[in-house]
Amino acid sequence: MKPVNEHEPKPLTDRELTCLQWVAVGKTSWETGRIIGVAERTVNFHIQNACRKLGVHGRQAAITHAMRTGLLTFDDMPSIGATASDTHDAEHGMETTDMVN
Repeated sequence: MKPVNEHEPKPLTDRELTCLQWVAVGKTSWETGRIIGVAERTVNFHIQNACRKLGVHGRQAAITHAMRTGLLTFDDMPSIGATASDTHDAEHGMETTDMVN
């Protein structure tokens, strides 16, 4: 059994990273909640968990830390025009197709 290292950062969940990604592009917790289909309070919960795991205080510090350590990159950033269904589909490996009229 591997010994637990208290200084080793805990991995962030996909939801925590998604919330940080949206906040990093300027979305509020309310807007992020609308985009990913959860309550504002749920977004704040995930951001607070990310802050705790990263050992920082505040969402901007969490974004900075995550980017500096490679957990979050500009390549990971969501498209500003993405919808909740686009984000859900992308998180679950589903492809979306454009509808042709």
